[in-house]
Amino acid sequence: AAVAVAPGPRTAEEPPSGTATYGRVAFHAFGRPGLHVLDSIMTILLLGILVAYECAIMSFLAPTPLSTGSAAGDAVLWTAVVIAPLTCVPDMGDLGK
Repeated sequence: AAVAVAPGPRTAEEPPSGTATYGRVAFHAFGRPGLHVLDSIMTILLLGILVAYECAIMSFLAPTPLSTGSAAGDAVLWTAVVIAPLTCVPDMGDLGK
């Protein structure tokens, strides 16, 4: 039995607006579920990096006079003073200049 195919070029579905290049590759390779899995993995990676920065800040500051005396206090204070303002930069390339 023959299968009827519509004439003309096929149009591929486009990823959502604002999707980065890495996400576009995942979208075209695995579809929408692939994009969601990639986003989830990247979010988990971001949280892991944030935890590593928190641990580094706490261990670097503990023996100095800049410490608040509490590990949790150091983490919250220095995150608010150092990391949070850096995340507000519109172009991360500006930080390297």
